Amino acid sequence: MYYVTQGLVERHSPILPPDEARALAIPRGLAVGPDGNYYSPYGPVQSVLAIPLYLGGKFVAEPIDPTYSEYLTRMAVTVLPAIATAACAVVLALLAGEVGASAAGAITLALIYGLATIAWPYARAFWSEPLATLSLLLGVWCAVRGSRRDSPVAWFVASLMVGLAAVTRSAMLATLPAFGVYLLAGAFRADGRPPWLRALRQAAGFGLGGLLPAVALATYDFVRFGSILDTGNGLANGLTAMRTIFGGDPLVGLCGLLLSPGKSVFLYAPPVLAGVLALPVFWRRAHSEAVLIGLLTVSQIALVAPLTFWAGDSAWGPRYMVPLVPLLLLPLVAWLDRAASRTRLGLRALAALVGLGLLVQTVGNASNPHTYIFETGGPDGSGAQQRWFEPLASPLVASGRQLLQRAAEYVRPMPSGTLAAGAGFYPPDGVEHRWPRWTNGSAELRFRPSQSGPVTLRLELIQPEPTSMRPMPGLALSLDGRTVPPTDWHIERPAPGQYALQIRLGDLTSAEHRLLLSSPTFQAQGIDPSSNDPRLLGVQVIDASLDSEVAARLVDVPAVPRLPLSTTHHWDRSTFGWFYDPAMPQLVDIWPWYLSQSGLPPWLAWIGLVPLLAVIVLGWRLVVLLRFSRSSSQPVGLAVWLVVAATFVSSVLAMTATVGGVLVAADRQVAPPSSPAGVPACVDRCAMIAWTYRVVLGREPDVDGWLAYYSSSLDEAQLRDELCASDEGRTRGCVLTGAWSRDARS
Repeated sequence: MYYVTQGLVERHSPILPPDEARALAIPRGLAVGPDGNYYSPYGPVQSVLAIPLYLGGKFVAEPIDPTYSEYLTRMAVTVLPAIATAACAVVLALLAGEVGASAAGAITLALIYGLATIAWPYARAFWSEPLATLSLLLGVWCAVRGSRRDSPVAWFVASLMVGLAAVTRSAMLATLPAFGVYLLAGAFRADGRPPWLRALRQAAGFGLGGLLPAVALATYDFVRFGSILDTGNGLANGLTAMRTIFGGDPLVGLCGLLLSPGKSVFLYAPPVLAGVLALPVFWRRAHSEAVLIGLLTVSQIALVAPLTFWAGDSAWGPRYMVPLVPLLLLPLVAWLDRAASRTRLGLRALAALVGLGLLVQTVGNASNPHTYIFETGGPDGSGAQQRWFEPLASPLVASGRQLLQRAAEYVRPMPSGTLAAGAGFYPPDGVEHRWPRWTNGSAELRFRPSQSGPVTLRLELIQPEPTSMRPMPGLALSLDGRTVPPTDWHIERPAPGQYALQIRLGDLTSAEHRLLLSSPTFQAQGIDPSSNDPRLLGVQVIDASLDSEVAARLVDVPAVPRLPLSTTHHWDRSTFGWFYDPAMPQLVDIWPWYLSQSGLPPWLAWIGLVPLLAVIVLGWRLVVLLRFSRSSSQPVGLAVWLVVAATFVSSVLAMTATVGGVLVAADRQVAPPSSPAGVPACVDRCAMIAWTYRVVLGREPDVDGWLAYYSSSLDEAQLRDELCASDEGRTRGCVLTGAWSRDARS
């Protein structure tokens, strides 16, 4: 979805370049249009709504450092799920008020939803679940208003919202039967009007409302894939695709979603259990609404349980259950408004579940779930079953343990007689050794002598010399803020570009000291165009040691290198690894932390407080509105209808802009060939691809290989890396025998 947003802004087209398509694992054959171009298999609403946020991130990046543009735009678009989640809390409070909750009960319910359930972690990620949840919840709220007030207009908006939810996530289509049953049940409310007339009026509004998103989605699919039923997810391929997608064991999926230690909705959102227990009391207050909640829950679980990917990894908890969480919490209004008559045991149990939920979401927000998932073999790797069904391997336990361990590492002082590479050093090039290590141009060596006295530091380093021979390295040293002059250095040059330094640091205490190494920076791609190393490099430290009198052993300290960025491939695997690699000692998974470590100006970290301030201001406004609504519902109704209207207008604009972008781009895009035969420009390019496939994988490229790599910008070295990183490449061991040349065509 982010790539579509980027494409609409930068290329004025939702067509995905092959490089981005490979990042989405699309080359398997899905989401390729009849024109040979790649398209995202997801709905366009979220991508288009994120355009203003994308432009905001780009606007911030331009005056600071344009190479960080994609990093900051990715950060900016994640604000959209946060806005959607906050709006969900507002609509849930209004829905609670519609079924009879007091202002205090409605506000309490909204706070429980926002702080003690899985909604909070998902508010930080660019998944489609928060926006789909908002659309579904608006649909439920409008349906309740339409049923209780016999309003065809409200049912029209309810259908429109459900349609938008289905356009955002196709699984929301399964909710339509539940709304139909609720419509019929509401038609028999006694108000003097014949039930058949009520049902006809409301059904007319509900039927008309869904036409607009249905027609827009059908048009969008037809333009992309040549069929109004093909959304790019493979379902249009018939029974074979259905068996592949719904080929899982429903009992396993049901057990996983409800009872497993790694994916149970009751563990990741504990207050939901209280909502389920409160359902009988809620039934006595609102029969029809209890039925609606039950049917919506059953429809979604029945759809998700038989999926082969029911777990929804990589994600925190049961991703496909997120839209159900606010609905399962709604019955709590019956408990919250009856608090005076509840037993102390019941109130304590509810408080305990809310407290447990707050703890779970704190862990989920502070730790990156992808790190543990990648550490255990990936979303569907060898450790998936253990993550889902073994209590000690559950992400709840593992993420909490990782968070505590890393926090302890950051506060633990260095032991006496130790030396370590601190901030500014990249991870070592060798897995089993701490050296050599590249710096990013500003790196610090941390050491703590075993005793006070004179200290001499020995450094062996490399600094490339692309233009001229240097008598000494381009390096500045600063010890605890004090410059170490070159007169205290003794320099030897074993080879061009290589230096051996003995640096007299003077008399030092046995406390911890920090030596800052500052050097000019370069990118390997600027020296060697075939390099795929995007990092900004300073000097490479081959070895570091202290003199024998205060000899120090090497230890590891947590140090995050700055974000690696490339001028050609701005968001490659090394950049993803900076966030998710288990070897990268990120302390917490929050954007202010990433901003402080990325190499950008530290003041940007304060941007992370802007959404928090907005939530506080808007939350207080909601309290005022709900209190005022006891005497007049006009302000609340006006506010919510403005939300509905804004969502409606934005969605219509999203559909129009996206379909128009496809139609315009279809005339300008040149489709990559489905086969290299008969394409004159393919001679060298295709020969290189074929040669690389033969050397790395021992076979000819398949059709997907041609589509993916022919029109890409990858050179031979980068293509080798791509193939070596594949499952097949790792199995074959990536045995390379030479480099590409034109003579290899024969």
